[in-house]
Parts: sequence; C-alpha cells; structure tokens
Amino acid sequence: MVLNSKWAVNPLTLDESLNDVAWADSNVQKMPVAGNIWLYLRNDAHNMYFAIDLPDEMSNSTANDYFWMSFDVNKNGSINPNLDINYGAPVPQYPGKLTRQYYLAPSQWTGINGTPGIYKFAFEGSPKNAAAHKVWKLKVPLADFGINLAAMNIIAWMGLRINVSGHTSEFPALFSGTGFGQMSTSVLVFARNAVIDPALMGPVMAAVGLIPTANSIISPATGRATTAAGYYVAANRAAFGGNLNIIFNHNTINTLRNAGVNKYKVMFGLVGGIQSALQGAWLNYRWVGNDVVLDSFGADGGGFYTLPNPAAQYSIQDLLIQFNSGLLPNGLYQFTVQFFNNANVLVPSPAQTLVLYIDNTVPVVAINNISRSTMPGVDVMQQHTCDPLTLGHTEGLLFNITASDSDGDIDAISMSWGAGDGGGGSFYSDSFGPTKPTVWTGITNVVVPLGGAPWVPAKSCIYSFTLTATSRTTNGYGPIGYNQITKMLYIVKS
Repeated sequence: MVLNSKWAVNPLTLDESLNDVAWADSNVQKMPVAGNIWLYLRNDAHNMYFAIDLPDEMSNSTANDYFWMSFDVNKNGSINPNLDINYGAPVPQYPGKLTRQYYLAPSQWTGINGTPGIYKFAFEGSPKNAAAHKVWKLKVPLADFGINLAAMNIIAWMGLRINVSGHTSEFPALFSGTGFGQMSTSVLVFARNAVIDPALMGPVMAAVGLIPTANSIISPATGRATTAAGYYVAANRAAFGGNLNIIFNHNTINTLRNAGVNKYKVMFGLVGGIQSALQGAWLNYRWVGNDVVLDSFGADGGGFYTLPNPAAQYSIQDLLIQFNSGLLPNGLYQFTVQFFNNANVLVPSPAQTLVLYIDNTVPVVAINNISRSTMPGVDVMQQHTCDPLTLGHTEGLLFNITASDSDGDIDAISMSWGAGDGGGGSFYSDSFGPTKPTVWTGITNVVVPLGGAPWVPAKSCIYSFTLTATSRTTNGYGPIGYNQITKMLYIVKS
C-alpha cells in the first residue's frame, strides 16, 4: 500500500468533513484488509493530516473503539528502542489528544511520552458513503516522526491497527509484535509542493522551495525574502542557505515544451560578476500508479539539463535545479535560465533574473566573561572551571556576551540558565523586528542582564549558562542555522 499525500492549501482544523474542499482530490487508498476501510492523507509544511474512513460503520457508539499508528522512523525494518513511535487514541485522560509512546521491543513500549498530535472522532458522510458513519481524523507534526520536507526525507513506513465495533483490522499483520520487517509494504509519501499564488510566481523560476519569487517577496535589491503572516514558510527579510530547490513555472514548462524546447542551462554568479553554468545533481521520487521510483538528474557533458515532463508526478514537482548553496561563498547572487532545442540552439523565453543573498555561516557566539557583581569585569571562569564559586547572599553574576554575524542575518539572541535540579529561565533576549536594520549584525561585548542588576542564584547548585543565536536564513522550507555555547559553574551561596 502506497498512500501519496496532497498538499493542504490551508491548515486543517479536523472539523472539515471528508466531503469538504479541504480533503478534495486526495489520493484515497483502501487499507488492504478484509474490512471496508479507506485512508486519506494530506500535509502542509508542518503537519500530517490523516483520515480513516469507515463507511460500513453506521453506529454512532464508540465504546472500545481505538486505533494505533506506528512508524519505523529510520526505515530499517527493525524495532529500534526509544526511536520508533506508536501513536494511539483515545486515551481517557487525554481527550482529543493523540498520545505518543516509543517502542522498547516487540509488543513493549514506554509509557505515554507526550501528546504531540490531536484527533477527532466524527459521525458524518464521506465520498464513500453519503450516510453518516464513523470517521477518525488526526493531525501530527511531521517532524515528530522524522519527516523533513527540506531534506527530502518524505517517505514514512507505517503500521495501522483499527479496532471498531469489536473488529480489529491491522496492516501489516502483527507489525507491533513480530517486528517491522513487513512495514515497508505500507508507505506514506508526503507532498513537498505548496499551492502558490500564480500572481507571486516568477515567469520562469516560480519559487525557491515554497517561497515564491515575485519581487514583492524576494527583494531584487537585497536578495532576501519576506512572506506574508500565516504563510507556509515564515520569512522576515531572510537570506537563503543550505540545499536549495528552484522550481519551474509550470505553465512556462508546457509552453516551452510545445515550442520544441527540451534542454536548459541555469546561469549564475555574483551580481555584477562573471556568470557561469550552475552544476548540480539530485534525486526525485516519481509516482507510478501505487508505487514510487527514485529518479536521478544531472547535467550532460555539455552542461545541459533535460526539461522535465510536466505531466509526470514527482514529489518535487517542476524542479528546475537542486544545488548545495553551501559550496558558494556568502554574497549576493543572480540566476537566469537559458532554453535550447534539440540542436542546442538558444530559444527565446520569458526574461527573469532571480537575486538571492546566500548565507551559509552561523552567528559567532561567545560568553566572553562571567564576573561577580561585586567585581565587574573580573572573569571567574578561569579559577572556577571545576572548583566551587562562593557568592554572598545578595551577590550575583554579570555576563559579557557576543552574538554577531557579519552578514547581518541574525534572527534572535537569548541567554538562559539551568540548574541541576531542573530549574531554569532566561535573563536576556533580543530578536529581529521592524526596529532593526535589514542587515542586523547582532551584539558585541554586551553585559547582561541589562541595566546593571546582576543575575542572583536562589540557592547552591550546579548551574549552566547558555547563549544561543539563530540565523535569519531559510532553505525555502523553513529556518536553518544557529549557534550555541554553554558554560557551567558550581555555585555555593554563603
């Protein structure tokens, strides 16, 4: 069984009926068991939305009904303790919550370890039966079970057990008790292509990942992206980094293919510098009926790429090129596309120059100095790396810190403390916003807490002090990049 996801245009609340437009055109799959059970799958950039449709279950009673959904997170066909996951519902003490437990061995689990998802039981009609019947719907963060759209980790191996009206259906059979050896026959494939407003697409290069390339989104002057509030990918004057996918404008592909175009080159270089052909190779999952095939792509000896068939169903639909931007020095780059016919003759095409600021470095972070409030600036770390530090009853600590980025792409800075007994908190934070310049380089040699009042520990304990700075950089699917440093002290209150 292969269940291919479709992109959810808007986040689902789970109140939507399976007849609603939110579930329309889903690749519905019958669960390969004796019972009449149908499965629906959708996703957005953050969540999986899964529905279990039971068109023959006409009773509204839910007594003893439940389901399990297990994942072989690393897809190795074996149960890996404290890694592989089982979700379940309902659990009386967590109404509406999808509970999580980890496998320890076949038929052995941890106790409930968090409630990362939600579920809803509905009694309603569906495309499989207009009369009201039982339907389960659930929502789980993709990252919770190892799905990462940006890293091309879009395949999940699943086991599903459903107990309804006293009848149990399970596929693969006995997956939780005899191991995960057959779980590769039950595959979920998650969609990576968002539904992007055509008005925001460039005429040739429509998007970088999920971020459209219109000048109102990616500034041609700065090469940084800003998306609207609530968009799939939050970006606030964000630079680009990591592995980047540049997506074709689908309508342009069709027009060019009909005009005899079957090859292209992607030209790139620093703005104002020499332009050369970009070379990259990538893999892309192609759907063939109820199966998936992993295709490989790359330039030929002449540096030409073959124009993809827009009718083929790929996981990354209309992928122009995928490349590792980490191989490029940081800076402002421009990208253009040239199209050719089979005789390698250049063919006229819509004009578009895409400008991206590439930044693959993380902020520099340093706790330069930790000093007593009674002796500002005198570092205590050298003398008390391992030895106890004794502080007076009202005496506290001051921290001289640096969190800087020469490219100006810092998103947030925070300084926090943690105690050996589990306590903790924050005593400094700052973040990018309207009052900050587009190029915000952060802070250097700033003493915190601000205002001169020291951080005062409440009791004797081992304490950790962590400075974190996150980057305002995206790969088109989400933020990437951060740096962190931690210092520890054994503090004794006198």
